[in-house]
Amino acid sequence: MKRCCIFVLLTSTAWAANYFVSTTGSDSNNCLSSGAACLTITHAETLSVAGDTINIAAGLYRLSTSNSSTAGWISAKDNQTFIGAACSPKSGSAPAFTPCTSIISGGQSIGGAATGPDGNGDWSVTGQTQAGTVTAYGCDPVPYDGCNYPEDLFYDNSPLIHIKSVTRPTLVSGQWWFDYTNNIIYFHQTPSGHTVETSILQAMFQVNGANGVTIDSLTVKEFASPNQTAAITPANAPATPTSGINWTVQNSYITLNHGGGIESAFGLKALNNVVTINGQQGIGGGAPAGVSVTPSNEVIQGNIVTFNNFSHMDPGVGAGGMKWGNVAGIVIRGNTVTNNLGNGIHLDTNSVGGLIDGNDIENNQDTAGNLIGWGIIDEISQGGLIARNNYIKFIGAGGSFALVSSTSADMQAYCNVVESASTNTVMSVVGSDRGNRNNNPGNGTPFRSTGNYFHHNTLIWDAGATSHAGYFLTSAGALVQPNFFADNTPPNFNTYHLPSTASVFFYYDNNSSGSNTLKTFANYQASTGTPPTGTTTGPEPNGTIDTINTSGFPVVAVTVPADQAIVVSPVSVTTTASDGSGITKVEFYVDWVLTATDTTLPYNFTWSGGTLGPHTVAAMAYSTAGVRACNAVTVQVATAKPGVNGGFVMTGGTRLQ
Repeated sequence: MKRCCIFVLLTSTAWAANYFVSTTGSDSNNCLSSGAACLTITHAETLSVAGDTINIAAGLYRLSTSNSSTAGWISAKDNQTFIGAACSPKSGSAPAFTPCTSIISGGQSIGGAATGPDGNGDWSVTGQTQAGTVTAYGCDPVPYDGCNYPEDLFYDNSPLIHIKSVTRPTLVSGQWWFDYTNNIIYFHQTPSGHTVETSILQAMFQVNGANGVTIDSLTVKEFASPNQTAAITPANAPATPTSGINWTVQNSYITLNHGGGIESAFGLKALNNVVTINGQQGIGGGAPAGVSVTPSNEVIQGNIVTFNNFSHMDPGVGAGGMKWGNVAGIVIRGNTVTNNLGNGIHLDTNSVGGLIDGNDIENNQDTAGNLIGWGIIDEISQGGLIARNNYIKFIGAGGSFALVSSTSADMQAYCNVVESASTNTVMSVVGSDRGNRNNNPGNGTPFRSTGNYFHHNTLIWDAGATSHAGYFLTSAGALVQPNFFADNTPPNFNTYHLPSTASVFFYYDNNSSGSNTLKTFANYQASTGTPPTGTTTGPEPNGTIDTINTSGFPVVAVTVPADQAIVVSPVSVTTTASDGSGITKVEFYVDWVLTATDTTLPYNFTWSGGTLGPHTVAAMAYSTAGVRACNAVTVQVATAKPGVNGGFVMTGGTRLQ
């Protein structure tokens, strides 16, 4: 047999380069070998092009080469990756967790230049000409009224309190003062044997519109980011849907930055980071007010966001865990948002849709100021948010709300567990006069609280808690929305666990008085009042109340199918469910219609006959102690279609979260 040949056509392809950076790198090297990390970050940045990867070896890299707030930042190019040594920041314990060993700092060490102590017992460092943008937001009371200065001083990696004063104040341990006029920093603790650092550079990256940048396995710290900005700021100012988009920040440790840790941008993916001890908040931002809100395609998932707002900015402005404004379709899933001075997760002003799913939100409260600490709040937004499967515990006092739609539309809240030990409000829909929308849809029309529905949630009052629940209409809101109660579906199918069933903790006037009279649960259910046109029933016709408030709650999860899965009938639905007292049964709901019940492990059922399109599948677990809780997913039912790749046909509208 005669053998012939196989011809292979070779084409010229440009391959992305890998650069390797070390703390002892040199600008005279151009190394591309992992065996010799020999570049500086600055030189690697100069050599690299779009799509390249810059590998950053373990060590401390200070970007601030002068006292300028912008000299030294990295100018990224499209689709570049900046990756440090392997890091698992979530593997440690609070508050330290596990910092990544490749450290990018926006600060300088100044302890070695300090002189003192002087006659006041202070040390001082001269030549400090850095002075970033000073904002004008509310701060907690003195001594925290210096929260708007972006520069910080760190003593052994702990931020000191920045004292605001025209003249030199009397300092005590834990405080510092910046004499901006004479370029001198003063502090009251000996630098001998300690690390004293100050923040200089305002952000890690130049805001140049680069797209598709990835930050992986880095510690990013000590940036003098002004309030309402962040150390990692991917977008242009203002953000656009075409520039500074599709950044990924993952597996990183982000700390000690004055404003936020990560700033919002179109297409942002913030995944599995620890964002802790930042000056204002952990993650947030949003597009500017304008004609319309474009889907953000943001995913904020698996992060630990904790101990933020060390500068004590007023949470009423936006401080604590996470906050966005003018954002559409954001997914906030599986995050731990705890112990922040301020709010947990906050969507504000013209936000549209979105999913807040499976987050652990605990102990968020501004202890030094107005004691505010909201759990999940959808405020003056345009509608469609789903908040489900979250655990919210021990939020702030007074005017704080654990789970609330505040003059927003079409928020659906279900399968959440709220536990309270304070004087807050555990669950509410609020109607008030908040002016007009300035984005589409509905640009120029008034914000109104409409179409909200809170159902199948589990609410627990700890001993001593005096929290409230219900629908709340302010007197100003009554003037602009007299049919508030008719415009929102009454709460239903929720379970309430209190120390006493006679507690007067519920409000639902069902009229336009705006009086918000507190009632017992029995009177709450009977709140027919003088109903506005279209209102026929009061709240909770299927809700329950009892005194089982110290037995915890079942932990339940739908494991199959996964959320957003495309399924073909029949569908096997499997859950896990556990409780210290045991599980008596698991009920399965499809679109909130009870479809099956299982009393033995494994808890599952087969669902047949689902119509094409999106459906909510929920599992409700009942503990032996008498408490229930649920978990829900959204799936798309499709019809198998013969074809080369075995595709699917679906109907029923757009993808649901």
